[in-house]
Amino acid sequence: MPLRPPCMKSIFSAFLSLPLMALVLSAEPIRVVFDTDMGNDVDDAIALSMLINKHKSEDIKLCGVLINKDNPWAAVYTDLVINFYGADFPIGVLKDGKTKSEGRFIKAVPEMVGDDGKYLFARRVDEKSKLPESGVLLRKILEESPDNSVVYISVGFFTNLANFLCAPATSGEQSNLDLFTKKVKFISAMAGEFVGRKHKEYNVATDVEAFKKVLKVCRTPIVFSGFEIGEAVPYPYGDLKRNFGPENPVFIACDLYFKGKPHDRPTWDETSVLFAFNPDIFELSPRGTVTCSDDGVTSFSESDGGLHRYLKFHEEDDSKQNVVNAIVKSSSDKRERVKYKGSASHRN
Repeated sequence: MPLRPPCMKSIFSAFLSLPLMALVLSAEPIRVVFDTDMGNDVDDAIALSMLINKHKSEDIKLCGVLINKDNPWAAVYTDLVINFYGADFPIGVLKDGKTKSEGRFIKAVPEMVGDDGKYLFARRVDEKSKLPESGVLLRKILEESPDNSVVYISVGFFTNLANFLCAPATSGEQSNLDLFTKKVKFISAMAGEFVGRKHKEYNVATDVEAFKKVLKVCRTPIVFSGFEIGEAVPYPYGDLKRNFGPENPVFIACDLYFKGKPHDRPTWDETSVLFAFNPDIFELSPRGTVTCSDDGVTSFSESDGGLHRYLKFHEEDDSKQNVVNAIVKSSSDKRERVKYKGSASHRN
Protein backbone atom coordinates (compact mmCIF):
# COMPACT_ATOMS: atom_id res chain seq x y z
CA MET A 1 0.00 0.00 0.00
CA PRO A 2 1.41 3.44 -0.85
CA LEU A 3 2.04 6.12 1.73
CA ARG A 4 -1.14 7.67 3.06
CA PRO A 5 -1.18 11.28 1.81
CA PRO A 6 -2.39 12.81 5.10
CA CYS A 7 0.71 11.47 6.91
CA MET A 8 3.17 13.08 4.55
CA LYS A 9 1.13 16.26 4.28
CA SER A 10 0.87 16.72 8.05
CA ILE A 11 4.57 16.23 8.69
CA PHE A 12 6.14 17.98 5.72
CA SER A 13 3.72 20.84 5.12
CA ALA A 14 6.37 23.38 6.06
CA PHE A 15 8.83 21.82 3.63
CA LEU A 16 6.53 21.15 0.70
CA SER A 17 6.30 23.14 -2.49
CA LEU A 18 3.24 22.91 -4.72
CA PRO A 19 4.83 20.45 -7.17
CA LEU A 20 5.87 18.24 -4.26
CA MET A 21 2.40 18.39 -2.75
CA ALA A 22 1.06 17.04 -6.04
CA LEU A 23 3.44 14.11 -5.73
CA VAL A 24 2.36 13.36 -2.18
CA LEU A 25 -1.25 13.20 -3.27
CA SER A 26 -0.43 10.71 -6.03
CA ALA A 27 -0.78 6.96 -5.67
CA GLU A 28 2.81 6.16 -6.67
CA PRO A 29 5.10 4.56 -4.07
CA ILE A 30 8.01 6.72 -2.95
CA ARG A 31 11.33 6.09 -4.63
CA VAL A 32 14.22 5.37 -2.26
CA VAL A 33 17.99 5.47 -2.51
CA PHE A 34 19.71 3.72 0.41
CA ASP A 35 23.23 4.88 1.33
CA THR A 36 24.83 2.53 3.88
CA ASP A 37 28.15 1.77 5.58
CA MET A 38 27.25 -1.91 5.55
CA GLY A 39 29.55 -3.91 7.80
CA ASN A 40 30.37 -1.43 10.54
CA ASP A 41 27.29 -2.47 12.53
CA VAL A 42 24.38 -4.85 12.01
CA ASP A 43 21.68 -2.17 12.07
CA ASP A 44 22.46 -1.55 8.39
CA ALA A 45 21.54 -5.16 7.55
CA ILE A 46 18.26 -4.97 9.47
CA ALA A 47 17.48 -1.61 7.83
CA LEU A 48 18.09 -3.17 4.41
CA SER A 49 15.67 -6.00 5.21
CA MET A 50 13.02 -3.41 6.08
CA LEU A 51 13.47 -1.69 2.73
CA ILE A 52 13.38 -4.93 0.77
CA ASN A 53 10.14 -5.93 2.49
CA LYS A 54 8.58 -2.55 1.77
CA HIS A 55 9.70 -2.71 -1.85
CA LYS A 56 8.19 -6.17 -2.30
CA SER A 57 4.90 -4.99 -0.76
CA GLU A 58 5.01 -1.97 -3.12
CA ASP A 59 5.03 0.60 -0.32
CA ILE A 60 8.26 1.97 -1.76
CA LYS A 61 10.39 1.53 -4.86
CA LEU A 62 13.98 0.84 -3.83
CA CYS A 63 15.95 2.22 -6.77
CA GLY A 64 19.45 1.37 -5.63
CA VAL A 65 21.89 0.86 -2.77
CA LEU A 66 25.03 2.97 -2.37
CA ILE A 67 27.90 1.72 -0.20
CA ASN A 68 29.85 4.33 1.77
CA LYS A 69 32.25 1.80 3.33
CA ASP A 70 35.44 1.26 1.34
CA ASN A 71 35.64 -2.52 1.40
CA PRO A 72 34.58 -4.79 -1.50
CA TRP A 73 32.95 -7.31 0.83
CA ALA A 74 30.35 -4.72 1.85
CA ALA A 75 28.82 -4.95 -1.62
CA VAL A 76 29.13 -8.75 -1.65
CA TYR A 77 27.19 -9.10 1.58
CA THR A 78 24.64 -6.46 0.55
CA ASP A 79 23.87 -8.22 -2.71
CA LEU A 80 23.78 -11.58 -0.93
CA VAL A 81 21.02 -10.31 1.37
CA ILE A 82 19.11 -8.77 -1.54
CA ASN A 83 19.33 -12.05 -3.47
CA PHE A 84 18.32 -14.09 -0.42
CA TYR A 85 15.08 -12.12 -0.30
CA GLY A 86 14.46 -12.73 -4.00
CA ALA A 87 15.07 -9.13 -5.07
CA ASP A 88 17.52 -7.35 -7.35
CA PHE A 89 18.75 -3.76 -7.01
CA PRO A 90 21.79 -2.00 -8.46
CA ILE A 91 24.67 -1.33 -6.08
CA GLY A 92 27.14 1.55 -6.22
CA VAL A 93 30.47 1.50 -4.41
CA LEU A 94 32.87 4.02 -2.91
CA LYS A 95 36.61 4.37 -3.41
CA ASP A 96 38.94 6.12 -0.97
CA GLY A 97 36.45 5.91 1.88
CA LYS A 98 37.10 6.29 5.59
CA THR A 99 36.52 2.73 6.81
CA LYS A 100 38.20 -0.22 5.11
CA SER A 101 38.07 -3.13 7.57
CA GLU A 102 36.11 -6.32 6.88
CA GLY A 103 34.47 -6.19 10.27
CA ARG A 104 32.80 -9.25 11.71
CA PHE A 105 30.33 -10.38 9.06
CA ILE A 106 30.51 -8.91 5.54
CA LYS A 107 33.20 -11.44 4.51
CA ALA A 108 32.39 -14.20 6.97
CA VAL A 109 28.78 -14.68 5.85
CA PRO A 110 29.47 -14.86 2.09
CA GLU A 111 32.24 -17.41 2.74
CA MET A 112 30.08 -19.71 4.85
CA VAL A 113 29.55 -23.17 3.40
CA GLY A 114 26.78 -25.72 3.68
CA ASP A 115 27.04 -29.39 4.54
CA ASP A 116 27.81 -30.10 0.89
CA GLY A 117 30.88 -27.86 0.93
CA LYS A 118 29.31 -25.28 -1.35
CA TYR A 119 28.69 -21.68 -0.50
CA LEU A 120 25.66 -21.43 1.75
CA PHE A 121 24.32 -18.33 0.03
CA ALA A 122 24.18 -17.71 -3.72
CA ARG A 123 26.62 -15.01 -4.77
CA ARG A 124 25.96 -12.79 -7.77
CA VAL A 125 28.73 -10.41 -6.71
CA ASP A 126 32.21 -11.24 -5.44
CA GLU A 127 35.03 -9.15 -4.04
CA LYS A 128 36.48 -8.62 -7.53
CA SER A 129 33.26 -7.55 -9.26
CA LYS A 130 33.37 -4.26 -11.14
CA LEU A 131 30.44 -2.30 -9.75
CA PRO A 132 29.51 1.28 -10.68
CA GLU A 133 30.82 4.14 -8.59
CA SER A 134 28.15 5.44 -6.23
CA GLY A 135 27.93 8.86 -7.85
CA VAL A 136 27.53 7.39 -11.33
CA LEU A 137 24.70 5.13 -10.16
CA LEU A 138 23.03 7.93 -8.20
CA ARG A 139 23.04 10.27 -11.18
CA LYS A 140 21.48 7.57 -13.36
CA ILE A 141 18.73 6.94 -10.79
CA LEU A 142 17.96 10.64 -10.42
CA GLU A 143 17.89 11.29 -14.16
CA GLU A 144 15.36 8.47 -14.55
CA SER A 145 13.14 9.69 -11.68
CA PRO A 146 10.34 12.26 -11.77
CA ASP A 147 10.91 15.58 -10.03
CA ASN A 148 10.53 15.52 -6.23
CA SER A 149 10.03 11.76 -6.23
CA VAL A 150 13.07 10.41 -4.37
CA VAL A 151 13.78 9.96 -0.66
CA TYR A 152 17.50 9.63 0.06
CA ILE A 153 18.16 7.53 3.18
CA SER A 154 21.66 7.90 4.60
CA VAL A 155 22.64 5.57 7.44
CA GLY A 156 26.39 5.94 7.31
CA PHE A 157 28.85 8.64 6.46
CA PHE A 158 28.05 11.53 4.13
CA THR A 159 31.04 10.65 1.93
CA ASN A 160 29.00 9.57 -1.10
CA LEU A 161 26.65 12.50 -0.73
CA ALA A 162 29.41 15.09 -0.36
CA ASN A 163 31.30 13.69 -3.34
CA PHE A 164 28.16 13.83 -5.45
CA LEU A 165 26.89 17.27 -4.46
CA CYS A 166 30.31 18.92 -4.67
CA ALA A 167 31.38 17.39 -7.99
CA PRO A 168 32.11 19.99 -10.67
CA ALA A 169 29.48 20.23 -13.36
CA THR A 170 30.22 18.67 -16.73
CA SER A 171 29.95 21.03 -19.66
CA GLY A 172 26.44 20.97 -21.10
CA GLU A 173 24.97 18.92 -18.25
CA GLN A 174 22.95 19.90 -15.22
CA SER A 175 25.12 19.91 -12.11
CA ASN A 176 24.76 17.10 -9.60
CA LEU A 177 23.66 19.62 -6.99
CA ASP A 178 20.90 21.03 -9.19
CA LEU A 179 19.79 17.55 -10.23
CA PHE A 180 19.67 16.36 -6.62
CA THR A 181 17.72 19.45 -5.55
CA LYS A 182 15.21 18.88 -8.33
CA LYS A 183 14.68 15.16 -7.83
CA VAL A 184 15.04 14.51 -4.08
CA LYS A 185 12.25 15.65 -1.80
CA PHE A 186 14.09 15.01 1.46
CA ILE A 187 17.00 13.19 3.09
CA SER A 188 16.41 10.91 6.06
CA ALA A 189 19.77 10.64 7.82
CA MET A 190 21.00 8.73 10.83
CA ALA A 191 23.57 11.24 12.03
CA GLY A 192 24.39 13.47 14.98
CA GLU A 193 22.90 13.81 18.42
CA PHE A 194 20.45 16.46 19.59
CA VAL A 195 19.89 16.08 23.34
CA GLY A 196 22.65 18.36 24.59
CA ARG A 197 25.40 15.81 25.17
CA LYS A 198 28.79 16.55 23.58
CA HIS A 199 28.73 13.23 21.79
CA LYS A 200 30.83 12.74 18.67
CA GLU A 201 28.35 10.54 16.85
CA TYR A 202 30.09 7.87 14.74
CA ASN A 203 28.58 8.65 11.33
CA VAL A 204 29.51 12.32 11.70
CA ALA A 205 32.88 11.97 13.41
CA THR A 206 34.19 9.37 10.94
CA ASP A 207 33.96 11.84 8.03
CA VAL A 208 33.42 15.29 9.53
CA GLU A 209 34.61 17.01 6.36
CA ALA A 210 31.95 15.32 4.24
CA PHE A 211 29.24 16.06 6.81
CA LYS A 212 30.14 19.75 6.91
CA LYS A 213 30.25 19.96 3.11
CA VAL A 214 26.74 18.57 2.83
CA LEU A 215 25.41 20.96 5.46
CA LYS A 216 26.97 23.84 3.54
CA VAL A 217 25.87 23.09 -0.01
CA CYS A 218 22.75 20.92 0.20
CA ARG A 219 19.49 22.72 -0.63
CA THR A 220 17.30 19.68 0.15
CA PRO A 221 15.48 19.27 3.50
CA ILE A 222 17.21 16.87 5.90
CA VAL A 223 15.52 15.03 8.76
CA PHE A 224 18.05 13.66 11.25
CA SER A 225 17.56 10.62 13.43
CA GLY A 226 20.00 11.38 16.21
CA PHE A 227 21.98 8.85 18.22
CA GLU A 228 19.55 9.32 21.09
CA ILE A 229 16.60 7.99 19.04
CA GLY A 230 17.96 4.58 18.10
CA GLU A 231 19.58 4.22 21.49
CA ALA A 232 16.17 4.56 23.19
CA VAL A 233 14.40 1.87 21.12
CA PRO A 234 16.56 -1.29 20.99
CA TYR A 235 15.50 -4.26 18.88
CA PRO A 236 14.75 -7.15 21.29
CA TYR A 237 17.06 -10.09 20.63
CA GLY A 238 14.21 -12.56 21.11
CA ASP A 239 12.22 -10.84 18.36
CA LEU A 240 15.30 -10.73 16.17
CA LYS A 241 15.76 -14.49 16.47
CA ARG A 242 12.07 -15.21 15.86
CA ASN A 243 11.78 -12.73 12.99
CA PHE A 244 14.72 -13.92 10.94
CA GLY A 245 15.58 -17.47 11.94
CA PRO A 246 18.99 -19.17 11.90
CA GLU A 247 19.15 -19.53 8.11
CA ASN A 248 18.80 -15.80 7.42
CA PRO A 249 22.06 -13.95 6.59
CA VAL A 250 20.84 -10.93 8.56
CA PHE A 251 20.44 -12.98 11.76
CA ILE A 252 23.74 -14.77 11.13
CA ALA A 253 25.44 -11.38 10.79
CA CYS A 254 23.91 -10.29 14.10
CA ASP A 255 25.19 -13.37 15.90
CA LEU A 256 28.66 -12.88 14.45
CA TYR A 257 28.60 -9.22 15.41
CA PHE A 258 27.46 -10.00 18.96
CA LYS A 259 30.39 -12.42 19.40
CA GLY A 260 28.45 -14.89 21.50
CA LYS A 261 26.88 -12.22 23.71
CA PRO A 262 23.29 -11.72 22.41
CA HIS A 263 21.68 -8.47 23.44
CA ASP A 264 18.98 -6.03 22.46
CA ARG A 265 20.56 -3.82 19.78
CA PRO A 266 19.86 -0.08 19.33
CA THR A 267 17.98 0.69 16.12
CA TRP A 268 19.96 3.69 14.89
CA ASP A 269 19.67 3.00 11.16
CA GLU A 270 16.25 1.40 11.32
CA THR A 271 14.68 4.60 12.67
CA SER A 272 15.77 6.60 9.62
CA VAL A 273 14.31 3.93 7.36
CA LEU A 274 11.09 3.74 9.36
CA PHE A 275 10.61 7.49 9.14
CA ALA A 276 10.73 7.38 5.34
CA PHE A 277 7.57 5.27 5.08
CA ASN A 278 5.92 5.83 8.46
CA PRO A 279 6.67 9.46 9.35
CA ASP A 280 3.77 10.09 11.72
CA ILE A 281 5.14 7.56 14.20
CA PHE A 282 7.64 10.27 15.19
CA GLU A 283 7.37 13.89 16.19
CA LEU A 284 9.60 16.44 14.49
CA SER A 285 11.61 19.28 15.98
CA PRO A 286 10.94 22.80 14.74
CA ARG A 287 12.72 23.84 11.56
CA GLY A 288 16.29 24.96 12.00
CA THR A 289 19.92 24.51 11.05
CA VAL A 290 22.37 21.79 12.10
CA THR A 291 26.01 22.75 12.48
CA CYS A 292 29.04 20.65 13.35
CA SER A 293 32.30 21.25 15.18
CA ASP A 294 35.61 20.16 13.68
CA ASP A 295 35.66 17.12 15.95
CA GLY A 296 32.14 15.95 15.07
CA VAL A 297 29.81 17.36 17.73
CA THR A 298 26.49 18.48 16.21
CA SER A 299 24.35 21.43 17.29
CA PHE A 300 20.90 22.61 16.27
CA SER A 301 19.61 26.18 16.08
CA GLU A 302 15.92 26.82 15.50
CA SER A 303 15.07 29.11 12.58
CA ASP A 304 11.94 29.65 10.50
CA GLY A 305 13.75 29.20 7.20
CA GLY A 306 15.91 26.26 8.22
CA LEU A 307 16.09 23.12 6.10
CA HIS A 308 16.82 20.77 8.98
CA ARG A 309 14.75 18.93 11.55
CA TYR A 310 15.41 16.02 13.89
CA LEU A 311 13.26 13.17 15.15
CA LYS A 312 11.63 13.15 18.55
CA PHE A 313 9.26 10.75 20.27
CA HIS A 314 5.63 11.60 20.84
CA GLU A 315 4.77 12.36 24.45
CA GLU A 316 2.47 9.37 24.84
CA ASP A 317 3.75 6.62 27.15
CA ASP A 318 3.65 4.01 24.41
CA SER A 319 5.47 6.09 21.78
CA LYS A 320 8.80 4.28 22.04
CA GLN A 321 7.16 0.86 22.11
CA ASN A 322 5.19 1.78 18.99
CA VAL A 323 8.46 2.52 17.20
CA VAL A 324 9.98 -0.79 18.30
CA ASN A 325 6.86 -2.67 17.21
CA ALA A 326 6.88 -0.99 13.80
CA ILE A 327 10.55 -1.82 13.22
CA VAL A 328 10.09 -5.43 14.31
CA LYS A 329 7.04 -5.85 12.09
CA SER A 330 8.52 -4.23 8.99
CA SER A 331 11.80 -6.15 9.23
CA SER A 332 10.26 -9.59 9.73
CA ASP A 333 11.37 -12.25 7.24
CA LYS A 334 8.10 -13.19 5.57
CA ARG A 335 9.53 -15.84 3.26
CA GLU A 336 8.66 -19.47 3.73
CA ARG A 337 11.24 -20.83 6.16
CA VAL A 338 13.64 -23.51 4.98
CA LYS A 339 15.69 -25.96 7.01
CA TYR A 340 19.10 -24.56 7.84
CA LYS A 341 21.88 -26.71 6.40
CA GLY A 342 24.85 -24.50 6.93
CA SER A 343 27.95 -24.55 9.05
CA ALA A 344 30.00 -21.79 10.57
CA SER A 345 33.07 -22.96 8.69
CA HIS A 346 34.52 -21.05 5.74
CA ARG A 347 35.29 -22.43 2.35
CA ASN A 348 39.03 -22.95 1.85
